[in-house]
Amino acid sequence: MSDCMSLEILNLRKSFGAATVLSDISMSAGRGEFISLVGPSGCGKTTTLNIVAGFEAPDVGDVKIDGVSMLGTPSYRRKLGMVFQSHALFPHMTIAENVGFGLAMQHVPKPEVAERVGEALAMVKLGALADRYPRQLSGGQQQRVGIARALTVRPKVLLMDEPLSSLDAKLRREMQVEIRRIQQEVGITTLYVTHDQEEALTMSDCIVLMNRGHIEQAGRPEELYKAPKSLFAASFIGESSFLDANVEALSGEAALVRIDPATQVEIARAPWMHPNARLQLAVRPQSVGIRSAGAGEGSIEGVVVSRAFVGSVIRYVITLPGGQEVQAQPSAQQDFLPEIGDRVGLSIERPRWMAFAPEKAP
Repeated sequence: MSDCMSLEILNLRKSFGAATVLSDISMSAGRGEFISLVGPSGCGKTTTLNIVAGFEAPDVGDVKIDGVSMLGTPSYRRKLGMVFQSHALFPHMTIAENVGFGLAMQHVPKPEVAERVGEALAMVKLGALADRYPRQLSGGQQQRVGIARALTVRPKVLLMDEPLSSLDAKLRREMQVEIRRIQQEVGITTLYVTHDQEEALTMSDCIVLMNRGHIEQAGRPEELYKAPKSLFAASFIGESSFLDANVEALSGEAALVRIDPATQVEIARAPWMHPNARLQLAVRPQSVGIRSAGAGEGSIEGVVVSRAFVGSVIRYVITLPGGQEVQAQPSAQQDFLPEIGDRVGLSIERPRWMAFAPEKAP
């Protein structure tokens, strides 16, 4: 690992009884980098965070902060800031007192506490509410108080475990922007746990997708969205339509694939493909063009079975002749917007198709 790494997680393994929770987990974060751990419940993301925090000890592996091993170092000496789903604010204390609590426990002089509390509250735009009590704040404001409290101790790494899951959808989106703004302004390395893949795509420099205790794929949000390496990654990060198909013929860098007796498409060839090979195709709704039936040469045809207006786009589900379904999501401003029961043509450029060797369906 590079010397400029702020956080290093090295070959972590962890079991509880006979259940293996983590299998050889490794990742690193540079200074100021925002890393999201994402995956379904039970995949090991919170256990990873707890090991970094010092709440759990790994069976094997190490955690380093600024190149120094944290094994055996208690949580309160790791120079971490922590924000959790529960705001955990003291109801009898003012906002300023809550934010300064950790500093007071460290016996920081009162003038310095006041200065650092003021800086932190200004950072989260709550300076005018310093004398209020938690019950007088909204859920989003309380969560910002929790962030301010974590930042006052000037941590080297900020840990956040599902901090927005208790908020409604609109407030959650607003807080995603606010947390990212604060994190970038402070320039603090952040490890963020969420089950919400949209949240991870929105906020992260890097996403680590976990599945059953191992890392399925890690990379920039655009990489995981555009080039998932497995069927699981394609199904968990973003929306996709999944279609059973088989290879009919191979030619150069292309493969001719049949989805049903009436539907065949050309996709990019993969090394593992051979004639008659079974595969699963995936395509993002945004990659599917929709037009009048028969209007485009070589387009797939099907029937609209579902139509939902969601503001800027229309969400369609189209059934192909063999019964499999494709989702499309054209702009609501598009001239051609069919109704349920209409026969339509679908256009999908060859690079937009993702192909995977058969495995258990998502």
